[in-house]
Amino acid sequence: MKIEAAATNNGNDTMVFASGSDAFSTSEPDNITNLATAWNAAEFNILGDGGGTEAIFNKSTAIDVRIEAKDGSTEAPTCIDNAGTTAETNNRTLGACAAAAGAPPSIEFKESGQS
Repeated sequence: MKIEAAATNNGNDTMVFASGSDAFSTSEPDNITNLATAWNAAEFNILGDGGGTEAIFNKSTAIDVRIEAKDGSTEAPTCIDNAGTTAETNNRTLGACAAAAGAPPSIEFKESGQS
């Protein structure tokens, strides 16, 4: 599964979700969302569906997350542990976050096992 999003000043803000051979996209003029002038953080996970709920996975399920920042920089982003903006959770154990410089810079973490 892959999600790619972009915010373009005076253009369109876009998001594409792909899973296997299926892909879905959405687009909105940046002057509606103003993301291009304010977007400075990103987070991703698979969590419960609102109201502080928990997503439940099989014992063998592992989640590998990689977030790349394609902003013209090659400087490593900052990992901020357990600083999510939602009350929803999952039953996986969060592994360490690793930040990497490069083109593009990224962060990566894994979740596995029963919490």
